[in-house]
Amino acid sequence: MLRLVLLALLVPSAAQAHEFWVDPMLGSNGASGTASAPLKTVGAAIARFAGPGPHTVWMAGGTYSVGSGETFPWTVQTDLALRGLSDEVVVDVRQVTGAGGAVTAVDLGAADYCSETLDLASIRFLGDSNDRAVKVCMEGGLRTSHCAFTGFGWVVPSPGTVEAGRSIEFVDTAFEGVGVVTHTTWVNTLQWNYVSSTRCSFVDCGETCTGAMWYGCLLYTSPS
Repeated sequence: MLRLVLLALLVPSAAQAHEFWVDPMLGSNGASGTASAPLKTVGAAIARFAGPGPHTVWMAGGTYSVGSGETFPWTVQTDLALRGLSDEVVVDVRQVTGAGGAVTAVDLGAADYCSETLDLASIRFLGDSNDRAVKVCMEGGLRTSHCAFTGFGWVVPSPGTVEAGRSIEFVDTAFEGVGVVTHTTWVNTLQWNYVSSTRCSFVDCGETCTGAMWYGCLLYTSPS
């Protein structure tokens, strides 16, 4: 009996997995979530994570929407990376009805004081003018690389006051037709580079950064 207990402790269970694969066209939410047996929805993958991260969801090419079985927002309660596996990974929340007619694509935790960090790579997000792409927690952070955000009212709406030591970093990311890229307030006036962008593009956007305290919304673009 003792031998069986020790063996069970050494073999990771499915609930302890730190990465899942998702395919909106070929996957099934009854599958194991491996590369050869992917899940169908990102929501199902997030629901399977247990314990502290970081965790990773590998997203196959295709459109992730209500039509493919997704339910928004994706609520994240652990450090998480969402990574596209092709150039055609699209998250589409257009025409999804939420509170006040708006919807959030990814919500980091259920409360503003959560500490989750979200890492997005190679994903295109599509939204309507009332929609929000990512709600960042008060003690959380966000990094995007090779992503695009089109049509959103806000890419990052204000969570309240963001604590020092966390950041929002955009790298090789495109913004098109966005009302406000970031909206945040800030409590540490010494951290001037809280919101940063490197090799990013802004086309037909309203404001790149707004907030009650202007120094908390310094958005700079670096060529390298």
